[in-house]
Amino acid sequence: MIKNKRDVSLSGEEIAQIIKMIVDLSLPATLVGDLHGITASRVYQLVKYYRTNGVYPIPLKRGLPAAVVSPSIRLKILSAKATLRIGTKELGKYLREIKGFSIGNRAIHRILLEESMTHPDPKKGIRHRPWVRYEHEFSLEAVHMDWHVSKFNGKQVCVVLDDARRMILAGKEFDACNHAKFNFSRGTGVSVISSLWKDRGGHYGSWFAILCK
Repeated sequence: MIKNKRDVSLSGEEIAQIIKMIVDLSLPATLVGDLHGITASRVYQLVKYYRTNGVYPIPLKRGLPAAVVSPSIRLKILSAKATLRIGTKELGKYLREIKGFSIGNRAIHRILLEESMTHPDPKKGIRHRPWVRYEHEFSLEAVHMDWHVSKFNGKQVCVVLDDARRMILAGKEFDACNHAKFNFSRGTGVSVISSLWKDRGGHYGSWFAILCK
């Protein structure tokens, strides 16, 4: 499967595979780059490094480097944690606004984890199923209904989107989010919609079930 070209950090195995494709198999750099999601120029850089130094390039470390915290700041963080007994977010706000430290919550949380003064977030580091935006193949098989509060006048805004095309079928402002009615023009095909997806309770979609009959 050919990936889209983008600036990505390659693993050591991927770098070795790219170089072998060029050096051993003499494949075009453009094709090799397309297969690994990089440009042909990046492929030439990797091959040049290998031919010059005789070893594979060292892969770049993924992610941002950890923030360096001085020992004195580290002691103050631990002391504030032991004294105040508050969470990481509150502790970070206290250190920045009251003490004047320039430090992020992630660095504070990492230090507290190293000293066993907090617990890891169970929601972090778990691979979740990626959100599928386009579920249905054909238009008007299903629609999405979404409510939100307008930033201009504070009214409840309802928007109905086609799941396949991601096009807005209707949108309107209401005083309350439990009483809504749309007047669809003829030819929109609203009568053939078979299912409705909504992000709130059942009473938010009761009116739409009548229109779909």
